[in-house]
Amino acid sequence: MRAFLKRLLGSLGIENVLTAENGWKGLKAVAKWGREIDIVILDMHMPVLDGLGFLTRLRSKNSPYPELPVLILTGEHDESVVRECVDLGVHGFVVKPIDIDTLGARLKAALKRKSPRSRVNA
Repeated sequence: MRAFLKRLLGSLGIENVLTAENGWKGLKAVAKWGREIDIVILDMHMPVLDGLGFLTRLRSKNSPYPELPVLILTGEHDESVVRECVDLGVHGFVVKPIDIDTLGARLKAALKRKSPRSRVNA
């Protein structure tokens, strides 16, 4: 999924992309590069720490980047999970399978809330 998403982002003109193989490594990437990350594109189904666990920790009062925009990738149809993500302040959802036009529109909308810098974390 990471390689596919990176190619999709490249086709949208986004070349500077960080990836993480699981939620814990994603949190470490945010800790290291947080000031340079424009948005996190978060898959809900990841090994070690899933998307909801990542999002909960990112939005915690101890997080250095609780306002970092997050776009969720999901095949999830569980309304309670979607509601929990909304309550945690996600900036949008993209339902799998990913449509490039939808991804581009959701990224643009999420980034309007914050001035762009140089990196995307996928």
